[in-house]
Amino acid sequence: MQSVKIYVIHAGNLPERKVHIDNQLKNLNLSSDFILSWDAPAIDSQVKREWRIAETLSPPQQSCALKHVDALSRISKEPEDSWHLVLEDDVVLSEEFVDALNTTMIEASSFGEIAVVFLGSGGNFYTPRSRRTAGTHLYRAGKGRLADSYMLKPKTARLRLEKIKEIGITKPIDNLYDDIDKELGIEILWYEDPVVEQGSKNGLFKTELETPRHRFLQKYFFLLEKLRRKWLYQLWK
Repeated sequence: MQSVKIYVIHAGNLPERKVHIDNQLKNLNLSSDFILSWDAPAIDSQVKREWRIAETLSPPQQSCALKHVDALSRISKEPEDSWHLVLEDDVVLSEEFVDALNTTMIEASSFGEIAVVFLGSGGNFYTPRSRRTAGTHLYRAGKGRLADSYMLKPKTARLRLEKIKEIGITKPIDNLYDDIDKELGIEILWYEDPVVEQGSKNGLFKTELETPRHRFLQKYFFLLEKLRRKWLYQLWK
């Protein structure tokens, strides 16, 4: 089985997140390259003009988007058939994470050449059980599941990158990817059951990109939504 090159989106002012993701990857015998460019203080007016960054985006949102763009740029230069994984630094990886990487590379060959695989649960979205087949893990979806954990090949990365250069960074990166993938016909695949949760969603970390809640409340609402969407919703879907 071929290996997956891993890139971690990381903000320099959040060192506890670097320790968090480093420890998880080491425990799984995985290594990564950290995307350290484009911390918020480095984004000046020239950069904003060059990338046509929307004024509605907060400095952390601008920084996050540019770091993802940097990851796309690096991936786009890699060998065509290689697989690459982008993680944000607050992710929580399950024990089945490595198995999911290997399974994804096998099953993805059944889909189109241009595809992106979301390994996380995103906003607690799941493929209805009525659509699932025993032994199958990848399913087509109409939208992404946030940008905390996704796999793709260089051609897909180039398509995303070229479109961003054309239209600018007009939305938070998750929403921008949704628009781009749909417009360009990039196959959107969800991994079931997800093997990643976002720490700023499940209450492990304070969110840097959205209006923050107390971490206890964030965890409570996350678990409530997970119960509703992963279990209760599935009873009639």
